Amino acid sequence: MGEEHARVAPALGAFAVGALDPEEAAAVRAHLVTCAACRVEAERLGRAAAWLGGGHELSPPERLRDAVLAAVREQPAVPGPADEALAAATADLDQLVGGLSGEQWRLPVVHGWDVGELLRHLEAPAGPGPEATLRKAFETWIHADDVRVALGRPPSPPAPAHLHAVVALGVRLLPPAIGAIGAGRPGGAVALALGDPGGGRWTVPAPGDGPVAATVTTQAAEFFYLMGNRRNPATVAATVTGDRALAGGLLRAAATLGCD
Repeated sequence: MGEEHARVAPALGAFAVGALDPEEAAAVRAHLVTCAACRVEAERLGRAAAWLGGGHELSPPERLRDAVLAAVREQPAVPGPADEALAAATADLDQLVGGLSGEQWRLPVVHGWDVGELLRHLEAPAGPGPEATLRKAFETWIHADDVRVALGRPPSPPAPAHLHAVVALGVRLLPPAIGAIGAGRPGGAVALALGDPGGGRWTVPAPGDGPVAATVTTQAAEFFYLMGNRRNPATVAATVTGDRALAGGLLRAAATLGCD
C-alpha cells in the first residue's frame, strides 16, 4: 500500500488534466478505490483543472492555489538537497500568489499565459531523480519571478545555497549545450566566475580538455536568469576576457538551458 501510494500520488496532477496514458490512468483509478487520501486529492485537483479549463471570468476558487501547488510538490521519504530546493521554490510561489485578486490572476505573464495558466503549466510533477527535481525548482523560481514582473514587483532569486545548486546544474549541462549550438572550439575551455551570494568558479570545456582561452565573470543571480532565458546573452551584465567568440558561445548556450 505504501509503495503504491508513493508511486501514484505524484501522478494525480497529470491524472486530473487527462495527461496519463490509458494504462497509467487505469492504475490511478484502481488505487483511488482503496486510498481515501488520494481520492480526496484527486477530487480537489479535478475541480482545479475543470476551473482552469473552463474560461471562467470569476475570481479563482479558494482552494485552487493549494490544489495546483500540491501537484508541484513532491514528498520524498528522505528529502535531499534537490527536494529542499523544490520545497523552497514552491513555498515562495505559494506566498506570492496567495493574496492575488481575481483580476491579478488574469494578468498576462509569459508565453501568452495568465497567472492561472502559468500555474497549470507548473502542475506537471517533476520527473524521477534529483536532477529533474532541481530543474523543477529552477522552473518554479523563474516563473515566480515572471509573476512578480507582471505585478510590478522586483525579482527574488533563490537563497544562496539553492542558487548555487541551480547554477552548478547549469554548468554541468553547458558542454553539451555549447556543442549543440556549434559554439565550441576543440581544445578550448572557458573559466566561469560567478560572484557571491551563491556563486563559485568553474572551468567549462568547450568541448574537450584544453587550456582556458576565455573568462566570463558575472553575478550568480545574473547567470541564473540567463539560464532561464530571462537575460539576453548579448547584453547580460558580464565581463569577458580572452577569446570573446568562445565566451559568447558559452553565454548563448546558457540561455538555452531554461525549463519552460
